[in-house]
Amino acid sequence: MIAPQRRTQSYPVLLPRESRAPARAARASRTRPAIGGLLLAAVVMVALLGHVALQAGVAKAGVQMRILRAEIAQLERARGGLDAQSATLRAPARIERIAIERLGMQPPKSAQLAAVTVRVPSRAALAPREGWIERLRGWLGNRAAAAQEQTP
Repeated sequence: MIAPQRRTQSYPVLLPRESRAPARAARASRTRPAIGGLLLAAVVMVALLGHVALQAGVAKAGVQMRILRAEIAQLERARGGLDAQSATLRAPARIERIAIERLGMQPPKSAQLAAVTVRVPSRAALAPREGWIERLRGWLGNRAAAAQEQTP
């Protein structure tokens, strides 16, 4: 038996083009984790290099500090020796001996000594003289100082 065939008609229809964007998005999503991983590795490396550089700087500063402390101790010992030498050279007995032996000086005789009396100046004479600024303040009345002195 022969069955009648159905007649179908086809109409032209514009179908959307196949987009390649999903393929690009899939590829980009696969490469972005790799870029992110590389970026993270670079940041960690920079941080580690910075830490190593800081530690090296601290070690260098420690060595310099140790060297300077040793130098300070050496200079303090040298200063102590120079202070002792200075005290020895300033001794009055040594100065008198050199004056007699090398310079031909003699100790003073009683006739060569004389007593001098000095009049002690009064406190008013020892007080510093007023300068022109102090005189100007006195002439103007120095009101600020007077206001502060009145508190009981």
